[in-house]
Amino acid sequence: MRPQFGLWALAVLIVAAGGVVLSQLDENHDTDPSIEGAPSTMPIGGTAGTSTTAPPSSTVAPQKRNGWVRVPEPPLTSRNDAVAAWTGSEVIVFGGAEGTVECEGSGCGHLDLPASTDGAAYNPQTRTWRPIAPAPLAASRSPPPVMIGDDLFVIAEVHDYLDWTISGILRYRVSEDAWSVIPPPADELSLALNLANGGGQLVAYEYISYENPPRIWHWDDRASSWELMPTTDTGPRELRWMAWLNGHLHAFWQPAHADGDPASAMRVARLEAENETWEELPSGPPGASIGFVLGEQVFIEPPFSDETVNVIFDGRTERWTEIPDMPALPGRSNLFAGVIGRDTAVFNHPSGAAFDLDERRWVQIRDLYEDSTKDLGTFAAAGRALFAYGGLRWRESEGPRLGKPINEAWMWQPPPP
Repeated sequence: MRPQFGLWALAVLIVAAGGVVLSQLDENHDTDPSIEGAPSTMPIGGTAGTSTTAPPSSTVAPQKRNGWVRVPEPPLTSRNDAVAAWTGSEVIVFGGAEGTVECEGSGCGHLDLPASTDGAAYNPQTRTWRPIAPAPLAASRSPPPVMIGDDLFVIAEVHDYLDWTISGILRYRVSEDAWSVIPPPADELSLALNLANGGGQLVAYEYISYENPPRIWHWDDRASSWELMPTTDTGPRELRWMAWLNGHLHAFWQPAHADGDPASAMRVARLEAENETWEELPSGPPGASIGFVLGEQVFIEPPFSDETVNVIFDGRTERWTEIPDMPALPGRSNLFAGVIGRDTAVFNHPSGAAFDLDERRWVQIRDLYEDSTKDLGTFAAAGRALFAYGGLRWRESEGPRLGKPINEAWMWQPPPP
């Protein structure tokens, strides 16, 4: 059984934007909570590499809600927990689970779990979709994908809320619309596996290991094999995330601690490739849990606590800098949503407060479904924007609560400077 540690939040990509000051929240520029217009749709079908779109002469206004704009209907079946990733020009969406979700008490599970392998790519500039080749393996609720050059890497991981399996690592070559499979780095893995960009090479690492040091591998394309890399330390710990900063691979981790013990300081080390050793750098604040790569910087958001602070680790100076605390928001939107850079962004949640590094302010992302009748399924950055797809429509019954998959896609844009 795999615990839910928020693996979606451990990775990845933003352009750095220098120092930070300011804690004032900038509310979403579209504050009208009503739905406007009608959904813009397009026919399902076409072939891989061929865009499908509504007729150019269409005057149907896109549907809007709480600062979100609905995009044309995806050429996919309804699903939840799909994989979404930004390539630099398109959002790739594939996989996911098509089954109904049943929740009773605090537990949820699928009544059936038909995992999908088909997908599509959405271009925000043209507002068009194109089908992509089906993946050779299914993926659902996978850890964050990694884009390296023209290749998108995704852990082919399928969840049923209580159980999880890894069948391999998918590589999608965007220019060729072609998939291939890389085997897992080991037959037996720890509780979790994540991917990272190690300066142009694929790195895989165990997220948590309570018995032995988490293992780290890199993929040798010429030999078509995984190579074990040196570990960062001795003893069990939580290897929170890895990042390529200033020409070196960096690891951020915390020693594993027993329940009830105070959280330990965030530790960071730099890999010296020449002698294959890790050099430990100054520690960060205690309790940090989420990291986002911002060019040569890492934005670190800790758990909610009066004793912890938001900080940035700069890979060029190897120093830590505090930034303003996130302002409080009402209801279930009181969440850290992510960080927005000059050209791109990374998101931890589809609603809440996101920090704009260029404008040095917090920006509110309103909850698309404030009435809780629906939940968004998956989300990803699309440049500076936030793209969301799929999810569940909830139906109350006399017995368990049932969630039916949906086939909707929405975009949120940050306010202009």
